[in-house]
Amino acid sequence: MAAKAKSNTKRDRNRARQQARKDAIQQVRAKERAVSLEDLDHPIKVTDSTFDMEVLDSEVPVLVDFWASWCGPCKALAPSLEQLAKVYAGKLKIVKYNTEENRRVAGQMNIRSLPTMVLFDQGEVADVQMGAIPYGRLDAWVRRRLEPKQPLLKRLFGGGKKEAAQAS
Repeated sequence: MAAKAKSNTKRDRNRARQQARKDAIQQVRAKERAVSLEDLDHPIKVTDSTFDMEVLDSEVPVLVDFWASWCGPCKALAPSLEQLAKVYAGKLKIVKYNTEENRRVAGQMNIRSLPTMVLFDQGEVADVQMGAIPYGRLDAWVRRRLEPKQPLLKRLFGGGKKEAAQAS
C-alpha cells in the first residue's frame, strides 16, 4: 500500500510539473502575441511556434511573406511590404517567415519558391503570389482580396435604379 501511495504522489507531482510547464509556455506565447492592431504598421516576425497564433488565429487578414536572407528578390520586396503595412495598418497584418530559421510551416505549405506571399483570411489561404512584384501590383492584389465582393450586376452596371434616378 505504501509503495502504491508513493507512486500516486510521484505521478501527481509529475502531472503538476507538466501542467506548470504548459502554463509557462502559454504565458510566453500570450506575451509574444500581445500585438495590438494599431501596432501593425510594420511587418512582424513569426516562427514555427508563433505561426498558428499570429496567422491562423488572427482577427484580421494576414499576408505572410516567406523569405530567406540569401534571396535577392526577397530583399527587394521588403520596402514594399513595409509601405503596405503602413497603408493597411489595422486592416491587414503583414508577417515575415524566415524559411532558413523555420521549416515546419513552409514544408507543410509546400513553399518551393522565394519570395512567396500567402494571404490568409480567417485562418484559410485566400490567395498566393510568387515572386517579387512592384508595389502597385502588390497593393492591387491585396486591395482586391480585402474589399468586400459586390454583386456582379452592380460591378457591371453601377448602382442600380435608385442611383440612376438620383443622377437624373
